[in-house]
Amino acid sequence: MSSHTLVAFVTALLCAKIIFGLLNSYLCYHTKIPIQVMK
Repeated sequence: MSSHTLVAFVTALLCAKIIFGLLNSYLCYHTKIPIQVMK
């Protein structure tokens, strides 16, 4: 695996983590039901 591919992979993981965090906060705020996300 090249360093460029590794950087892209890590960036994708971070973006997904941020997106899921925002989505969880949004749903928790509107439904009052927290979603369990793997930690």
